[in-house]
Amino acid sequence: VNSELEKALMQEAVHLLESCYETQKEDVLLLYYLGTAYHWQKSYLKAEKTWHSALACTSRKKEEKLIRARLEEVAPYARYEQGYQLVLKGKAKEGLSLLEKALIKKPDWWNVHFFIALAHRLMGNLDEAVKHFGKVLRLRGFHLQTAIELSDIFLEKGEKEKALTWLQEAILQNPGDPELICRMAMLKTITGAYSEAYALL
Repeated sequence: VNSELEKALMQEAVHLLESCYETQKEDVLLLYYLGTAYHWQKSYLKAEKTWHSALACTSRKKEEKLIRARLEEVAPYARYEQGYQLVLKGKAKEGLSLLEKALIKKPDWWNVHFFIALAHRLMGNLDEAVKHFGKVLRLRGFHLQTAIELSDIFLEKGEKEKALTWLQEAILQNPGDPELICRMAMLKTITGAYSEAYALL
C-alpha cells in the first residue's frame, strides 16, 4: 500500500512541477525537485539535464554544492541510460564507451554488464560477451534474456551442446513458454534431432 501511495504522490509531483516549469524555468528550487522526481522515475538523463539547469541558475555556494553532489550521484546512471539506448539503436561502439564509464562507478550493477555484453555481441566480440553475461548471472542469479543470449552465442560459436544447455535452462525456469519451445524446436532442427523438433512443434 505504501509503495502504491508513494508512486501516486510522486507521479502527481512530477505533473505539478512540469506544469510550473514553463513559467519558472529559472527557479532553482523547482528545478532541483523536478530533477529529484525524474531521478525517482529512473529518468536519469532528464534528471541530469534538469540539475545542470538548476546549477546554471544559482550562484549560492550551498546550493551549488548540493546540486553538484546530485549530479555526481546521477552521472553513472545517466551514462548507463545513454549507453544502453545507443546499443539498442545498433550503435554498439559508442554505447560501449559510455557503459564502461558507468561500470567504473558501478562495477556490481548487473544491468551495465548485460548491455556491455550485448554491445560486445553486436561487435562480434563473443568471448567478451560471454564473460559479461556470466557476470550478470553471478550478480543477479538466473536471467531469462541472458540465458537466451548465451544460447544464441554458443550456437554462433558452433558449440551446440552449450547452446542447448542454456535454452533448456530457460525452458526449465519458464515452462510452457511458446516462444522458448519454438526456439528449442529450431535448435533441435539445427542439431539434426528432427523427431524431437517435430514433437516440440
